[in-house]
Amino acid sequence: MTKKTVFLTGGTGNMGWAGFQELLKKDKFDIRLLARDSRKNRKLLAPYLSDPSVTVVWGDLTKYEDVLAGVTG
Repeated sequence: MTKKTVFLTGGTGNMGWAGFQELLKKDKFDIRLLARDSRKNRKLLAPYLSDPSVTVVWGDLTKYEDVLAGVTG
């Protein structure tokens, strides 16, 4: 079965984090997560960086290039 890819923004916030956790549980999705590059977010996402179903795109939702990097491919 081919997994669908989900591009998630806001995944390090309260509601976004809950959504991220639900997507992980289902094991049906490859998750591309756009996250601001901060010490807090790097610590929060560190356990998922080696997960093959999770790709973290470090960037800013207000920057076209960062969003493009998240949705390309």
